[in-house]
Amino acid sequence: MRLNRRRFGQAALTAAMLPRAFADAAENGGGAPQSSRTWFRDARFGMFIHFGLYATLERGEWVMHREAIPPAEYQKLISRFDPKEFDARAWSRSPGRPASGT
Repeated sequence: MRLNRRRFGQAALTAAMLPRAFADAAENGGGAPQSSRTWFRDARFGMFIHFGLYATLERGEWVMHREAIPPAEYQKLISRFDPKEFDARAWSRSPGRPASGT
């Protein structure tokens, strides 16, 4: 990426705004209810499972954007996407272990 005056100005402005944005997020917890934030902090656990069409490519959820895959090509993956073994409850019960529980 070439850094021209406009991009430099945008980067400088963004950098100047970040400390305040982080302070605001720390003050209000990012908008989550206090009870949720308390539970999450006390549980000391968090898991976010990404699952979707992009999983067929095994290169992350931003694969279409990063590799500039045209929407028509990306849509062809639907025929390969078969979430028959998707079981969110089983996955969440066994963090750190395969869904089979082995």
